[in-house]
Amino acid sequence: MSSKYTVNNIYEMEQIEQLRQNTGMFIGSTENPTRLVEELLDNALDEVQSGHCKILGVFIDTKEHIYKVLDAGRGFPFDEKMTLEEDRPILTATRLFTSGKFKKGDDDSAYKIAAGLHGIGNVAVYALSEFMEIEIYRDNKHALYKFDSHSTKEPYNRIVEPYKGERPFSTKVTFKPHKNYFNILDVDLKTIEERLRIAVANYPELKIVFRVDEKDLIIKGSEQDLILDYLTKNDRWIEFNNTKGPESCYLKICWDDEPPVAPKVLSCVNLIRVHSGVHINKLNNILKNVFEALSKKYNYDFKPEDCLSYLRVYLNLKIIKTSFEAQVKVKLESKSDLSVMDGLESALKKHFEQNPEYRDELLTKFQDYRRSLQTKGVKKTKSGKRSTTKFTKLADCTGKLGELIIGEGDSAVGGLIQVRNEKKHAILPLRGVIANAVTKKDLLNSEEIKDIVDAIGTGINGECNIEHLRYSKIILAADADPAGKFITALLIVLFAKLTPAIIKAGKLYICETPLFTTRINRKLVPLWTDEQRKDAQDKKLPIHRHKGLGEFLPKDLKVFILEEEFRKLHQVTWSENVDHIFKLMSSSSEKRKLADGEWSLETKQ
Repeated sequence: MSSKYTVNNIYEMEQIEQLRQNTGMFIGSTENPTRLVEELLDNALDEVQSGHCKILGVFIDTKEHIYKVLDAGRGFPFDEKMTLEEDRPILTATRLFTSGKFKKGDDDSAYKIAAGLHGIGNVAVYALSEFMEIEIYRDNKHALYKFDSHSTKEPYNRIVEPYKGERPFSTKVTFKPHKNYFNILDVDLKTIEERLRIAVANYPELKIVFRVDEKDLIIKGSEQDLILDYLTKNDRWIEFNNTKGPESCYLKICWDDEPPVAPKVLSCVNLIRVHSGVHINKLNNILKNVFEALSKKYNYDFKPEDCLSYLRVYLNLKIIKTSFEAQVKVKLESKSDLSVMDGLESALKKHFEQNPEYRDELLTKFQDYRRSLQTKGVKKTKSGKRSTTKFTKLADCTGKLGELIIGEGDSAVGGLIQVRNEKKHAILPLRGVIANAVTKKDLLNSEEIKDIVDAIGTGINGECNIEHLRYSKIILAADADPAGKFITALLIVLFAKLTPAIIKAGKLYICETPLFTTRINRKLVPLWTDEQRKDAQDKKLPIHRHKGLGEFLPKDLKVFILEEEFRKLHQVTWSENVDHIFKLMSSSSEKRKLADGEWSLETKQ
């Protein structure tokens, strides 16, 4: 490698090559091509939301891995008089940031509400496929655009001919994903079906055909069916419905009596299931404000966040101005206009004043919940104060002496909650690196650490009683990279300083998580050692390096974190050098040594 750095070292990468080289930046996970089908589905559903489409189809060939999305909307605009490069089906498939939806909501816009947003989806399908076709029936013409992004001579062409009679559809896009860019070529059928069910629940007049190989599944179901499947069978719902022009906010909430304690939310924005973001934060803050005011008015004793315990939410938004953190649209960010949710707080306050029996029942429920936490939480510290927590983050288990898994990241923890055994597995999320505290007092000032201490139930320091431990094992599951190992080391030091009896009793474990994996017969296989990775290379198996646990599918997390016969646990053993280790952890220079692997903590399998 040359030590020179000149103007000749700087060059511009072609858009398609940039997308291929940094695929995750544009479509998220490259585990499978599900996201590509969803990108095309976004476009078809936008025709539904615009009021121009009542028939939609998704056809999947699992043997040849060929996928088709078609709709009976207005038809993709095209003009055969334009040059190939400028004709819109080719332009939007080959040039990033080209879309008909950037001015959605304007008087002259073709779309008021739309899921499509960034002008990336069609290009991603084009760039990451062996071939792609766009077939259009519009204005008494039939057009067929064929794409081969790997051809240097003719990457695309166009055939246009007159057509009379009833058109079979308006737009159909067909593609076959390229094996170079995905670990497997199978899509997640459950994810696709979920998107279709959300669409038909919002638009009951919509007919959807979901064809897998030769079997057709007509997607049906009401909003109520969707809610029952995902949330609860509780029928004590509170409804809020607000419409403002083309925008709307529809909310249903209730409080369940059954686990999990953590909130369960089914949230849709413009027919996309959006798991988190400013709309959820706004709703949570509104609920906290409402119940904080009610608790003070009627002399109840609980914390505002306790009103989120056992909460079940169905939130359906249709908004013009949306802003997502990434192309995959899993989190709504602050630039989104949520004014359609204004008025919710006053409506809820009015509802509870008009329904005093249910109001008092909920206030009592939250007060009892807070008191139950105080009996299970930490004992009094030397200062006489009781540690507190936003305990809704803990997805507790229902059985006695289950396992507590402390996992890194919301995405991974959400996956574990989906596949856990509720009787056995309690899941507590750890959001980022915990405070690198110097003293025990500093440790107890960390909200993350307070949550852990409350969950385990033993108390701390001199009042730590191992008999009050609520779990048979405490398992630390962080990312496999150096940052994840550093987080694990910090947690071990935390237990050593505050609850040494847990380590001495052999109750603390590290769950080894894979940095590299491959797939054999579609099954995920961790590559734990350099030898295993080299062997996979020799066999020309696809090898994937994971940035974090959030990249794994829930079913894969279940295998190497929850299933006893497959996971790799290392028991943490006690060392009398803990004070020295604590000192090392408080030094930035020693932290760098730890991250570089120059020293390690004692564990045994």
